[in-house]
Amino acid sequence: MVAYFQRHYDKRPMRTSILSGKDYMDEVRDGNPTNCHDMFRMTLDLFYHLVDELKQHGYLKEGKGRVDVQEAVAIFLYIVGHNTRMRPVGDRFQHSTETVSRKFRRVLRAVHTYGQHLIKPDPNVVGLPEHMRSNNKYHPWFETNCYHEFNNLSAMIIDQ
Repeated sequence: MVAYFQRHYDKRPMRTSILSGKDYMDEVRDGNPTNCHDMFRMTLDLFYHLVDELKQHGYLKEGKGRVDVQEAVAIFLYIVGHNTRMRPVGDRFQHSTETVSRKFRRVLRAVHTYGQHLIKPDPNVVGLPEHMRSNNKYHPWFETNCYHEFNNLSAMIIDQ
């Protein structure tokens, strides 16, 4: 009976840090510039540029919820940059693991779509290049009939 009462009626709040996700973002923005690079693996200017690009192209939009686009991108970069789980990120940004997971997936889809927009196959490539055809190091692996299958993988970044 006591265990049941403690489990279901004697509840304590979980996310009790004085720094909410928005406050943490303010601390990163106003703090030492290397802190942003340590947390998100990019400079603050590059972080803001990424957020602006994702918003400008319509991949991410400001919602009605408590998590804005900057914080959602920060959650994504924190998870990817540190190879960490949802629970520690939820504790860091003071959100539930469900919210962290939902925002992570939304930004992941946006970054994937943005990557497809930026990275495209080179339209000038037709067939196997001469230096690959004449070199035994490449030719057995990249024969002409196989090269077209991999043509979508040979890409160049187009700066717009």
